[in-house]
Amino acid sequence: MSKITLPQSPVVFEENPHGYRLEGKRLSGITGLIHAILELGVYPDAGDFVKQVAIPRAGAYGTAVHKSIELYDEIGIKQTSHPAIEYQTADHGVQVFGPFDVSQELETYIKHREGYEPVANEYTVSDLKQYASNIDNIWRNKETQGIWLIDTKTNNLDYYPGGVAGLQKYLSWQLSIYAYLFEQQTGLTVEGIACNWLRHGDGQFWIIERIENSAVKVLLENTVATFNRGWKYQWTGSDDDLAILKGFTEDIDLPAVVPNQNIVAQKTLDYITQLLRQDQELKRVMEEFKSKLKAAMIEHGIKSFECEAFKATISADSVVKSFDTTRFKKEHADLYHEYTVEKPRAGSFTIKLKSDQ
Repeated sequence: MSKITLPQSPVVFEENPHGYRLEGKRLSGITGLIHAILELGVYPDAGDFVKQVAIPRAGAYGTAVHKSIELYDEIGIKQTSHPAIEYQTADHGVQVFGPFDVSQELETYIKHREGYEPVANEYTVSDLKQYASNIDNIWRNKETQGIWLIDTKTNNLDYYPGGVAGLQKYLSWQLSIYAYLFEQQTGLTVEGIACNWLRHGDGQFWIIERIENSAVKVLLENTVATFNRGWKYQWTGSDDDLAILKGFTEDIDLPAVVPNQNIVAQKTLDYITQLLRQDQELKRVMEEFKSKLKAAMIEHGIKSFECEAFKATISADSVVKSFDTTRFKKEHADLYHEYTVEKPRAGSFTIKLKSDQ
């Protein structure tokens, strides 16, 4: 299996304090953007102690897990003990976080990585304008050779807003943005995105649904990030576009198909089935009688017919001009891409009878 060499970003990552710089200019991470604009992963009722102590303590634990994973991926050493650190808070004095033993988390990570090989850890991606972030892990699938972007989370799901579903919705945006920036930066295609959730002796591996690039572009290009003792984000796009973006993750955690599972009362399913069959029959009958009425109008030379309830009209034959988009794209690719505008579109909801009904 050939080794993959990834181009390095000119963005400089500063671990303490955590931040990104490009030629002296501050760049925002992705987390704050998702919190502020999409309102995902936000703790609305968090008090000062939670913000100043509990969340930083959780962050220190997560950092310990990440460091052990990175060391194992790069040189194969299982270094799982991390010393305690002191952390100065604004209102709660100096707090001591740790020491941490993350041996269980590392063993779970190793199990999750079976079938993949590590390519890079903490890989920096950026739009070179406003945003930059480090991707926790980049893996290559040994069977397909495809690239996978992996984020490692250690959140307590009992307290995370929305639980597992809430975290997966957040991850869908986070990893989709990473995938978009990664593909732009490297020219490589991302085969999949996923999350290692590791917490003490527990752990899960989630395949995350990717949000389309057009939606990611709308989010990045219509938000202005400014820094003044902290990051502020201003949405400059339309309210409709923002509503569509927020709608992308409303059902993101739903499985593709759940056969033979009644999620509503059976009488509701029976009533929907009855209505669908009636609708199907009404459409068939309507087409039959429309054909009879049209034939009668043609026979009597009538272009327009009116009765008390409705009006029927036969329009004249005409020639319609259409633009050959396929040919234009093939013969004038540069112009086609220059004038093509991408906008997000929320997924639709459909319901129909099966073919055997």
